[in-house]
Amino acid sequence: MNKPTEKHLEVETWQVEALNEGLKQANKGEFISHEEVKTKWLKKLDNTNPSAS
Repeated sequence: MNKPTEKHLEVETWQVEALNEGLKQANKGEFISHEEVKTKWLKKLDNTNPSAS
């Protein structure tokens, strides 16, 4: 497999895992604020793209 495809699959994998975890939490009635979502998303984005810093 080539590097761009591997990178795409890595990113897609964590997104699917995060969505599944979020659905589990939502089904239990566990929600967080928009600001918390934004903070977590930006942190995750920074961790997956170290050249952006």
